Amino acid sequence: MRHSLAQRRTWLPALVAVALAWPMAAVIRAQPAAPATVVVRSLDVPVTDDAEQAPGGDVDLGSSDLELVIDDGHGSDAGQLVGLRFDRLAIPAGVTITSAHLQFTCKDANGRLADQPCELTIRGQASPDAAPFADAPRDIAARPLTQASADWAPPPWKAGDDGPAERTPDLAEVVAEIVAAPRWQSGRAIVLVISGSGMRRAWSRDGSRDHCARLIVRWQGPPDADPSAPPAPPATTQPAE
Repeated sequence: MRHSLAQRRTWLPALVAVALAWPMAAVIRAQPAAPATVVVRSLDVPVTDDAEQAPGGDVDLGSSDLELVIDDGHGSDAGQLVGLRFDRLAIPAGVTITSAHLQFTCKDANGRLADQPCELTIRGQASPDAAPFADAPRDIAARPLTQASADWAPPPWKAGDDGPAERTPDLAEVVAEIVAAPRWQSGRAIVLVISGSGMRRAWSRDGSRDHCARLIVRWQGPPDADPSAPPAPPATTQPAE
């Protein structure tokens, strides 16, 4: 079929416009979406204060060591509760906790249970700003705990060691539950509570500030997450939940 000159003048510009526009549209559609920027941070902080609660409920705030969790001095094989508080944590609200661990240092491997099996469970206090421990009966047991927990079966320790044997499994779910609370903000405190059976003896903060327990946390979040937010005022009472 032949087209007259007048007909070609009518559709030729439209055909040229389509030919020019189609490759550009294809190029635009092929552009990948820009990836969201994520920052990754970690912190490694010593315990602020620690405490032991005997099976009868008495709380010891000044021991030189932490028995995890049977203390022969109690005259019983019932396990005690051990609490560790970490204050002014630079973890912004809304970030994702990717890993968390407690690192202990073995004080000594003495005692009748030092080389026996040890079965521990670690939970957190379900509070967005845990108060310091108090010399009051059942102060540790009275604190509400997280649903998340982590089980730990540490092998026998050697005096002075602070390696993998003295490091807990990942506690990310425990820490994440605490910092996901609506009132959490950078600079607040968390408490971790250890219970179970068996005995491993670690340095406490009062026994050695160079060898006391440490909390190691890794988190990621948006670029505007501020890990250096001003510390929140220290808690003096248990916050209402």
